[in-house]
Amino acid sequence: MRMITSELESARLLEDAGFTHVQSEAVVRVITHMDIHNLYSSNEVDTMLSEAVERVFDDNRRKNEALEARYERQFEQLESRIDRQYAQLEAKIDRQCEALEIKIDRLAMRHHEELKSSRRWVVGTIITVGMALATYLSALIKLYH
Repeated sequence: MRMITSELESARLLEDAGFTHVQSEAVVRVITHMDIHNLYSSNEVDTMLSEAVERVFDDNRRKNEALEARYERQFEQLESRIDRQYAQLEAKIDRQCEALEIKIDRLAMRHHEELKSSRRWVVGTIITVGMALATYLSALIKLYH
């Protein structure tokens, strides 16, 4: 493969850059008559490209797997933390329910005692009123007989 350049343009650029006329002609002659050869065949280049692409895909796959593992660990940690918090809340609610049940039992017992007391009062009142009526009626009967 040959490199085609404008010899005059190249020589002028070299002279403008500070090269002498003889030096610039020598450089231009070397550049225009040089043979450039590929170090690798097109098959070798294709193979190298394929290998490079495979390496990139492998690297990305490994990175993705690492990220996935990291996210999985974080998800598991989050899940266990949520489970612990749920268990703590459940235990707290159970304790509060037990406290409320005890309170309700105490109130029910107190109301039950008050009901028993009220029933005794009602029974006593009925007996007292009944006795008073009986006394009154007996007094009325004795008065009219």
